[in-house]
Amino acid sequence: ARARWQWFAGPDTSLDTVLATQRVVLGDADTRTRHQGRVRLTQLDVVDPTGLTHDLTAGVDAEILGWERTDKAPGDLSELDLSAWRIGAFASDRIDTGRLAFDLGARVDRLGGRARTSPRLAVGYHSHDRKLAAHLLWQRSWSGLRLWPLALGLDALPPRVDDLGLKLQAEVYRDLGLSLALTHRDRTGLPTWDGARVDRRVLSSRIGLHKVYSRSWSLQASYTWNQPLGPAASLVQDGTLVGFRHNLDASLLWDLPTDPWRLSVGAVVAVRRGPIDTLAVDPDLGGVPNVP
Repeated sequence: ARARWQWFAGPDTSLDTVLATQRVVLGDADTRTRHQGRVRLTQLDVVDPTGLTHDLTAGVDAEILGWERTDKAPGDLSELDLSAWRIGAFASDRIDTGRLAFDLGARVDRLGGRARTSPRLAVGYHSHDRKLAAHLLWQRSWSGLRLWPLALGLDALPPRVDDLGLKLQAEVYRDLGLSLALTHRDRTGLPTWDGARVDRRVLSSRIGLHKVYSRSWSLQASYTWNQPLGPAASLVQDGTLVGFRHNLDASLLWDLPTDPWRLSVGAVVAVRRGPIDTLAVDPDLGGVPNVP
């Protein structure tokens, strides 16, 4: 279930509130719950005494996970009654100076028994005709709330992720853009099955082709090559952090000439090859089931 309430105090001021709850029952004795809430205040077009324009955002959010299992299962995944929570506050300021834009942001989360700080700094530039743009980004984040490390008797400390990236975009033809991106991702504190913590660094190169919707069709395609800077390992982690060396994604949308009705067809392609690290399975557990 999900509920959302938006209040607009003016054309540049809004308050957005979201509440969501999810309950999943697998079989007769496996129940997972997730409760989430967020309140976000946005104030646009704030002009400071120097004449710069700011877009301000601030808010709080929270999340509660629960996992209850009463039947017997292989290994340690039996008779579980686990819960975890996270509460956070965030703020951001986008400063527009004309051709340059600065995006400053930070959030603080109470997660894993201590406060985690996630700063972000981005600088963007665009040409006077907006056909050429460049973006430089540095940010720090933490892995999301998970219960399965506790279920497996592992340290629940979330891994830290530091990203440094550069992205170039150019319009090469009418409505058709080309982008090149280079990202260095430093992942600190990834858990392994023997209880140790390892660090991983990955250099990602991405080339993308994007056609905005016009003349009844649109296209998005990209290829990403990830190069690990270090040896592989058997990690206890989800696929979003394990990653693959070769990633190909493409989507096409075409509106058929069926006026006055609108009928669209599309295609989506995703290819993943060459996992960087191994998502290991503990043989004593008989495999890792779908866990929160």
